[in-house]
Amino acid sequence: MRPGTTPAWITVRGRCGRLEHLTLMDTLVDSRASDPCGGSRNRVACEGVRRASYVVMPVRGSVSYDEFRQRVRRYRRSDVLRAVAALAVQMDAAERGSGQPPRLPEYVRQFSLAGVARTCLIAGNDHRNDPFSINELAALCGMYLNIHDPALDQESSTTRLRQLMSRIAYEQFGFQYSLSEELGRPLPLLLDHVAYCPGAPSEADWERALRVPLAHFMRVGFALHVAIMSNGGSIARSLLQAPHVAPVFEPLSTEEALDVADRLFIRTPEEHAAWGRDREEPRHEKWSPNPLRAAPLVLLGADVVGPIPRFIVDRITLSGLYFIGLEAFGPALYRRSGMHVSAVRRNALATATGSQGRRRGGLRLAAT
Repeated sequence: MRPGTTPAWITVRGRCGRLEHLTLMDTLVDSRASDPCGGSRNRVACEGVRRASYVVMPVRGSVSYDEFRQRVRRYRRSDVLRAVAALAVQMDAAERGSGQPPRLPEYVRQFSLAGVARTCLIAGNDHRNDPFSINELAALCGMYLNIHDPALDQESSTTRLRQLMSRIAYEQFGFQYSLSEELGRPLPLLLDHVAYCPGAPSEADWERALRVPLAHFMRVGFALHVAIMSNGGSIARSLLQAPHVAPVFEPLSTEEALDVADRLFIRTPEEHAAWGRDREEPRHEKWSPNPLRAAPLVLLGADVVGPIPRFIVDRITLSGLYFIGLEAFGPALYRRSGMHVSAVRRNALATATGSQGRRRGGLRLAAT
């Protein structure tokens, strides 16, 4: 192993609870730099994050989404996305105990970074000259939180409260659930227990939808996530094609793995912008779908950038696979998914309690 590199480990929970270990070691660390920032283009963003100290930003009250959008548009799109990626990687690593969190205001969070990245992709471009700093990124996060909610224009009621809380949950709760638990569910639920729900997509159906077996799709997603986390949020596409990286994707070839990445994980900035604009709701732009949810990686020149690394892993959880399946199998998947989960729960409960027992409160309890 080269000096200055750190092994990257991934543990994949396989079918029926079996564990499969995938060791990436340092094969996905970009040799263009001796630190985890990867290439020189992202090194500036990483260094800015490392040197960042607590910034006291003036509080100016609520702002309109248009004001926020115009502020984001002041800066080069590529600079903003690389800075967001570098900071998100550091914050993600700190949350896992692998580093120190940046000393920034409390409103700089993964969900506010995601909001900045979304607006940057949809409204930004690279025809700008203003330099972008970590302090400015923190200011944008604060401005994002102060975007006016239309529900505040309504009279006080439980409906208004429900709308406010629903939007908060939508943008924030996705970063708070247990990732390890979510990653342990797709293979057992979608493949091992499919027989308990007639009409649910089979293993062959998922393979046709993904064009690779489901387990291989998850492996590619893991590899991409480790690549982004190990290189400060950005990695050269050429490194993913390097011969020494090929074993990471096995049993898929490098060409097959990158085909999965290109179809299901990576988009150009223009493709992200078009996707986001088509789904943007007037007066609710802040809470409109984020194109990084559908494709968490951005192709910037010769580099692949992951503004929000969590979204890469989310793509291979049940939540991400649900939306992939919804597009592949149609709206009927919604009803079948509910039946599927209920059937698996009934089977798990029956297995845990045995065939002899009594019912209490609608659940079968083991006889004492």
